[in-house]
Amino acid sequence: MATHIVAWNYKPEVTKEERARLNKERDEAFAKLIGVVPGMTSVRFIYDMMPGSTHSFMTISEHEYDESVQIYFDHPMHQELVAKYIRPYVQDRIVLNFK
Repeated sequence: MATHIVAWNYKPEVTKEERARLNKERDEAFAKLIGVVPGMTSVRFIYDMMPGSTHSFMTISEHEYDESVQIYFDHPMHQELVAKYIRPYVQDRIVLNFK
């Protein structure tokens, strides 16, 4: 099993209202990847970061095998969702993958 974690910071101009809308839409959209992306078993976003955290929100996805992380990353549906719900609203990210 492999775990893929990504954390982002929202751009300063993204309002609290936009964040709330995006968070809801993003959760629903990314959940649809389960059963579509080979080897992907779960995905969840975390928005209630504790004080002192360096990033605004994060996602954790689980994959049956190491290669499925790359399959997920390259999958057209994943790329479409990232282009719609992530890239326009964030200014940086960190990525961690582990077994």
